[in-house]
Amino acid sequence: MIRLYIDRPLSSNIELLLNSDSSHYLKNVLRLKQGDRLNVFNGISPFGYFSAQIKSVEKRTITLEIGEFVIQDTRSPLKICLYQGISKAEKMDFTIQKSVELGVSSIQPVWMEHTNIKLNDEKRLSKKLQHWQKIAYSAMEQSGQNALVKVDSPIDFQSACQLLEPSDLTIVLNPWAANTLADIDSLPSKAINIFIGPEGGISETEVNILSQYNSVDIQLGPRILRTETASLAIISILQSLWGDFK
Repeated sequence: MIRLYIDRPLSSNIELLLNSDSSHYLKNVLRLKQGDRLNVFNGISPFGYFSAQIKSVEKRTITLEIGEFVIQDTRSPLKICLYQGISKAEKMDFTIQKSVELGVSSIQPVWMEHTNIKLNDEKRLSKKLQHWQKIAYSAMEQSGQNALVKVDSPIDFQSACQLLEPSDLTIVLNPWAANTLADIDSLPSKAINIFIGPEGGISETEVNILSQYNSVDIQLGPRILRTETASLAIISILQSLWGDFK
C-alpha cells in the first residue's frame, strides 16, 4: 500500500486537497488515478495512519477522501538521536535515509572539525535542510514509520554537546577506542546519542571534549568504516541488542 506523509492535521471523513508537490508525486510519479487507495499519516501521536481514496484528479491538484484511522506505532523502543558530522551530498543523503529506515528518533547534523562541505549563506542552508527533511519524509513513507523523524538545523560541535542530557547514553564512534558495545553490560537509558564524524572522522579534540559529557568511546572492529557505513552499523547493532530485534 502506498503511504504519503502529510504535514497537516488529519481526521476521518473529510476531504483533503493536496499541495502541488504531493499531487505531482501521486499523479505523475506513481501514476495514481481517481478511485485508487493509499494510506496517509502526519507523524503526530497517537501514531498510526488513515486510509484514503483519491476522489478527484485535476491538472495540478488531487483531492483525497480520508477514511478510518488505524493505530500502528512502529517506533523503536530506543530513542536514538544521531549526531552526524555533516558529510558531502549523496553520503549525507544516504545516511539520513537509512537511519530513518532503521528507526532513529531524530537527526542532528553537526559542523565538525573535519567537515568539508560549506553552506555559508542562510538561503543555501535552508535549501539543504529542506532537502534533508524531504529525504527523511520519503524514508518514513517507505519504511512504515508513522512518527515524525525530524532533521534539525545544523549546529556547531560545542552547541551539540550542550544538548546532551547526563542521564542519556552518549556513544562516540572512534576507530581507535579500546571498547566495543560488548563492554556495555546493560543499557543505562533508552535514550541514546550517537556521535559520528564526517568523511575525515571525528577529531581527537572532539573525542576529548565529549569525554567531559560522560560519553563512551566505541569501535566497531579492526577496519575503519566510512561515515555513511558507520551510522548503519551502529544503529543496527543497537536495535539488535536492545531495540527492535531483541
